[in-house]
Amino acid sequence: MGTAALASGSVLFSRLTANAQTTARGPAKFQFPLNQNWLFGGQFSADALKPDFVDAAFSSITLPHCVSKLSWQGWHPDQWTDIWIYRRHFSAPKEFKNRRVFLDFEGVMNTATPVINGHKLPKRAGGYLPFSYEITNYLEPGKNVLAVAIDSRWNKVPPDGNPKGPTSVDYLEPGGIVRSVALRAMPQIFISDVFAKPVDVLNSNRRIEIQCAIDAAVLPEKPLQIKLEMLDGDRRVVVVSQNVNLKKVGETTVPFTLSDLGNVKLWDVDAPQLYQIVATLLLGGEPLHECRTRVGLREARFEVDGFYLNGRRFRFFGLNRHEIYPYVGFAMPSRVMRRDAEILKRELNCNIVRCSHYPQTEAFLDACDELGLMVWEDTPGWNYL
Repeated sequence: MGTAALASGSVLFSRLTANAQTTARGPAKFQFPLNQNWLFGGQFSADALKPDFVDAAFSSITLPHCVSKLSWQGWHPDQWTDIWIYRRHFSAPKEFKNRRVFLDFEGVMNTATPVINGHKLPKRAGGYLPFSYEITNYLEPGKNVLAVAIDSRWNKVPPDGNPKGPTSVDYLEPGGIVRSVALRAMPQIFISDVFAKPVDVLNSNRRIEIQCAIDAAVLPEKPLQIKLEMLDGDRRVVVVSQNVNLKKVGETTVPFTLSDLGNVKLWDVDAPQLYQIVATLLLGGEPLHECRTRVGLREARFEVDGFYLNGRRFRFFGLNRHEIYPYVGFAMPSRVMRRDAEILKRELNCNIVRCSHYPQTEAFLDACDELGLMVWEDTPGWNYL
């Protein structure tokens, strides 16, 4: 089970704006959390996917949420192996006007079929990774209804898949919308991702190779440019810029290399130095959108005589972690996920954690990066791959 004790109370979320300083990582954006005021109807009914369905009898719940009332032991898959229904009513905020709108799920256990105002979105299988939909064309200017069918039956998607079924693995998967949900409003052209890869960090020619992805619904009428900055707090380490010539709508990847990094510090378990990579998209010289990600410069490699971190032989001391908790299954808020990392690092003196046996939450992985915990991410699966 999870290493942290249970925390009581619900999570309160504030509205985030496009101010980059409020966004620790990921795109600067208008983000509208949808964790409050959900309606849970229990077992699935096809009529409940319709916008005009009367859901007055549904239970009011807050995300993250588990479909089953669990105890601290004695679970059985029969408690959740079914199809379930959630609904959420919302009004389109004024910030959505003239913007592209995305629906973001951080994780659903284990197959989701969302329906927005009667429009069915593609099914998403697998409970451990985030996923998004663009819903710009399906939104109404006033009231909107989001319905989500959750299939919590055994799935043939890793880490599941063993033909012997859910009792064949050493963990169980109580169903539900087990992580956060949000709406995200973006410009017509925006930076969808910044992937930063440190290279040759122990050498004088150390550098960071970056793939910057641009998502365009239209082609720009003015010159487009990307400016990349590497920041250490308020200090600018390096800055580069590049003109971008979009030839098609959709996604375009623009490569960059950050070099001449000077006397940068390496990430280490005792000194987890992280740098901000800030990508700014400029249209006609004016900032249009910004995306931030963090990076630590480190070299990890295995040799015949052991493991080396930043060129020195290193001995692991760590524990395994499942992301399952008594009473709620996977449905724990981000603050509790972070608390697990703090317990592992500060109370149990670990320098590494093994994530058994699936991708774990971004909140937990971010906390590990910040605290100086290395992460061993398993190949998803258990005793059948």
